[in-house]
Amino acid sequence: MENERPQSSPIPEIVLIDEDTGFCNSLKFLLKEHEIELEHSDEFLDILILLKRNTKLLMIDTSILQREGFHHLDHIRVHFPDTKIVLTASGNRAAGNVEGIRRGAAACLLKFFPRERWLRVVQQALC
Repeated sequence: MENERPQSSPIPEIVLIDEDTGFCNSLKFLLKEHEIELEHSDEFLDILILLKRNTKLLMIDTSILQREGFHHLDHIRVHFPDTKIVLTASGNRAAGNVEGIRRGAAACLLKFFPRERWLRVVQQALC
């Protein structure tokens, strides 16, 4: 077998719906260092288009869910059962974080946590 290269595992597809540009850019840069690609949108309406791309992980800001409705998590769980959900939060949305977890989110990533914790939350959600 001539110089057969081992097949690398596919890069997980992560979609982040969040309006905090600084956080999004920092997370995208951190994940890229670990060969994890992230697609970002600050528009909630993009969510269905992005989920149809065989998304492994959806990360969504709790404040967007509080504005648009947590019932969307129920829809995502039913129609995209293989997609895991992680909430992103600034920390002042405790009730929203609890509601999101109650509706099936795997975790909540607090934006003020150290970057190493961000990476750990994402890696655990992808397992």
